[in-house]
Amino acid sequence: MNPDQVDTNTVSPSSENAALRATFLLVVLRQDSAWRSNPGIGGVSKSA
Repeated sequence: MNPDQVDTNTVSPSSENAALRATFLLVVLRQDSAWRSNPGIGGVSKSA
């Protein structure tokens, strides 16, 4: 296998995973703040 081919195959998925991870963290933080302002929505699952 060519090192260049391995590089391209590993770089694009890693950047894509980084973007997905950042989006996931934003969603989690947004839901976490919403749960703290309104405990009735997810306070039970949050404390469990």
